[in-house]
Amino acid sequence: VKRNQGSDWPTIVLECGYSESMRRLAVDARWWLVNAGGDVKTVLLISINGERQALHLERWCLAPPYDRPVTRNTPSMVPTKTGEVDIVAGNPRPYSRTISVVPY
Repeated sequence: VKRNQGSDWPTIVLECGYSESMRRLAVDARWWLVNAGGDVKTVLLISINGERQALHLERWCLAPPYDRPVTRNTPSMVPTKTGEVDIVAGNPRPYSRTISVVPY
């Protein structure tokens, strides 16, 4: 199905990994956000740990860099992890953390 915007990039990307490390999934998230020219708005990462019967989920999007001011030599938006959740079998309350992104 052809989308009206003419973009071949999805708006939301879901990357899942069983044997792939969270670090590698984060590299994939950065790739999607940087290379899509702003068309990809959100990347959701799911790391599956079968041994622990656990899931680790992260949300990534483009956001202003929080550790340095924006200048002509730095990008105005960078791939940023904006939230994460850990879900473990048998634990009725998943641990979640929202990461605040505050622009300058």
